[in-house]
Amino acid sequence: MSAAMRSSCHIACIGYGKLPLDGISAERRFRQCFERLIVDQLSIMFLVIPHLSASSKNVMCARLHKAQTMTHPAYEVFAVKYAERDGTRSDHFMGGDPHDAPMPMAYYVWLIRNRERQLLVDTGFHLELAARRNRRYLRAPTDALALLDVDSQKISEVVITHMHNDHAGGILDYPNATFHMQDVEMAYVTGRQMRHEFLRRSFVAEHVVSMVRKVFEDRVAFHDGDDEIAPGIVSTESPVTPRGCSAYV
Repeated sequence: MSAAMRSSCHIACIGYGKLPLDGISAERRFRQCFERLIVDQLSIMFLVIPHLSASSKNVMCARLHKAQTMTHPAYEVFAVKYAERDGTRSDHFMGGDPHDAPMPMAYYVWLIRNRERQLLVDTGFHLELAARRNRRYLRAPTDALALLDVDSQKISEVVITHMHNDHAGGILDYPNATFHMQDVEMAYVTGRQMRHEFLRRSFVAEHVVSMVRKVFEDRVAFHDGDDEIAPGIVSTESPVTPRGCSAYV
């Protein structure tokens, strides 16, 4: 792998071990879900928030436990960094954070692939939006994917975890793809909540319109809760992130 590729990609192929779910505290159970990993089976969870309730941890770990009883193909998972920003904790949490401290953020798209298929998770954003929102733009996500020998014009499946600007800003870069998203997310970004600036500030109207157009082009596959979108890759509505957001395990 070239130095240029290493600078743009963090590469991992991760999995999970057998996790007993009886007689273990929620805190310990949650920790084990992410510490006891094996390489021969795939388990991916996006948008892990450190301040989870015990009930949320239980829900996620139960889903991981259910998944480990299944037989899955092996995948490579590439976390492809395309932008970054400086910031503090109060910049990232709705309503601020009384324990304010520096909290930089990196922006990624994710490539999941094996010999049979390749699937992109989220699309990133463009240089124009980076300039408008004061993000450091390292390279276009499509250019970063090209370092992995991936032609964006040939990607046939894209997962949209949610419609925030840093996840859905590149929808039009994948003209031949089917987009997977949760029903409740589309309802959320086209519904009454978007009347409130506080709730819509992370969304861009043009991105939402682009996805609506994809619906009319028969390019969107909707999911209602848990749904296998490919062998070993399950879409599930996340119980620990904003309404409509999905996790993939």
